[in-house]
This record gives sequence, C-alpha cells and structure tokens, in this order.
Amino acid sequence: MAQQSKNSGLLQTIPNPFLKPEESRDWEVGFNIFKESLFFNNDRLGMKVSYFDNRIKNFSFMQYGIMLPEETATGNFGDLAYVNSLSDTRFRGVEYQLNYDMGRMYTNFSYTHMIGSNDFCSKDYFMGGAKKTGKKLKSGYERFQLPNGRWSLRAVHETEWLDNDERNNKVSCGGVMGAAAYMPADRGSLTVGARFLERRLDTGVRLRYSPGNGSDINTHNYQSLEQATWPKYSVYDLYASYWATDALNLTLVLENATDEAYFVAMGDANNVSLARGRTLSGMLEYKF
Repeated sequence: MAQQSKNSGLLQTIPNPFLKPEESRDWEVGFNIFKESLFFNNDRLGMKVSYFDNRIKNFSFMQYGIMLPEETATGNFGDLAYVNSLSDTRFRGVEYQLNYDMGRMYTNFSYTHMIGSNDFCSKDYFMGGAKKTGKKLKSGYERFQLPNGRWSLRAVHETEWLDNDERNNKVSCGGVMGAAAYMPADRGSLTVGARFLERRLDTGVRLRYSPGNGSDINTHNYQSLEQATWPKYSVYDLYASYWATDALNLTLVLENATDEAYFVAMGDANNVSLARGRTLSGMLEYKF
C-alpha cells in the first residue's frame, strides 16, 4: 500500500466519532462579613472571600497537526479535530469583594485571581489506525500499456502493512487552537461614587483592570500559535443617575472614557479584536 500524501496548504477540520462528553465537578467555599455603623452612624461594610474549584474530565479542545489513520508522515499543521484532554482540566481561583457605603459616598471593589495552569494532551492518532511497513512480500516488474498504445515495464513492490501500536499510543501535549490554552486572566474593578441633592443624584467612576495573560502584544512573535495576546489594561468608566421625581430617572454612562485601545482577556487568541472604544449610552426610566 502506498503512503498517503498530504497537502500542507489545506486547512480542514476532521470529525471525531470517539469524542466523549465532558464531566464537570464544581465546588466553592467562602465567608462573608457584614457590619453596620462601623465608623459612622448607619454606614455599612461588606466583605466576601471565596475559593472556587472547577474540575473537568474529558475537556474537549481543538488540536492542530493531528494524524489520520494510515498516515505515516508527520501531521499536517492544517489538519484539526476536537479531541478530549487525557488530563483533567482545572479552573480554580479566589474571588475578593469589598463594599463600603456611608450614605453620601461609597466604594465597591472586586478582584478574581486565577491559580495554576493546564496541560492539554491527547494521542497523535486520535482515531487510531497508525501503520508501519513490515517485511517485503513481493518485488518484480509488470507490463503496462502507455497512452500511445505501446507497452512498457514498471517496478512493483508489495510489503506488509502492520498496526503500529507504539505510534497509536503516543501522546503529545500542546497544539491547542484558540483561547482554551490559557487560564482566564486575573481581572478586577474599583468603583468610587458619591450622592448629591438628597441622594437623588448618584455619580461615580469605575476602574476596570487586568494584569494581562502571557506575553505582551508588543513582543508577540507568532512562533507558537497558542501564545497569549492579552496585555494588561486599565479602563475608566463614568456614570451619573438622577431621579428627577420618584417616578422619572435619567442615567448616563460613559464607558472607556479615555478611549483606551485594549483587548478583553480570553478573547480568541487567533482573532485579536479590540474592545469597544469610548461609548456613551443613556437610559430614561419612568415608573407608573
């Protein structure tokens, strides 16, 4: 049997009939602290710390450079398939929250810190079928007719085509297409607000922050497809809400007030798209 040829310029997604369903086990533990009249009369302090752990068995991810049955050459970069990770995938971290309200002024803080990393491993031959040549069974020449009608001779070789258990069981890690290769980036927000006009006017500023994940976009060299491309960012939002009457409210929000160019963490690693720039939105609410 002749070795199957590969087209290195072809990009194709191969279905996986052996893909298993994912199984998830999640748990979370934490504590809350709530205190009133801590520093002033009627002020309120709330704190929350929690630890979460999500473990996924048979996590499915898209792997590139997979091997198809009866192929003996190295995998084609453009051959992709969804496969199950042979190791458990784990998403765990700690969440922090702090809220303080003294009536005229208030502040809210939240932060999520992710812990650890994941390895994504699967068999190169995700459907099996790796082959190797054995001993030579036949060697010689045979006559064949050319298109012009003349006859000629060509060499004929026949060898055994055997299962290759070593390559069937070979496991490789990495080769992940998309953002699944990375733990979600840490992220947090800080809001500072104030109320005026007998608390009918609520104004404030919010900072959204992420330290990023992996290499900075300025040093991205594309040597590895799954290299992270989410640099750190700091984005400021402004908001104001005014109750003109007990039934009528007007709200204005200016997101990304400084028109920062940034990428939202855990966007598609291979389709780097900017988040929204400076955006002004308003809402008119009437209760009846």
